[in-house]
Amino acid sequence: MSMNDTIEKKVHTIREGSCSRTAEELTQVFFADAQFILQSKKLEARELGEDDIREVEGLLSDAGFTTFWDDGYVIYKDLTEDEARYLDGFYL
Repeated sequence: MSMNDTIEKKVHTIREGSCSRTAEELTQVFFADAQFILQSKKLEARELGEDDIREVEGLLSDAGFTTFWDDGYVIYKDLTEDEARYLDGFYL
């Protein structure tokens, strides 16, 4: 099985960005996705800044999820270090 096939099976969530949402809307969708994934009541609705997004990415990472941002974002589950390095080339 190729690296692409393996990684494709680990995609949890894909969200489009500026073609269909403002940056603020995308942030709110990311926050809602994180709440759902983490099943966390601690993540209450609020205005989010860049530091909050990093904090939520950290919580997702602690739970085994990796987020890659481009125009939108993709959340992967259980990526290996090699797979994450491979994807870094696509999301630079």
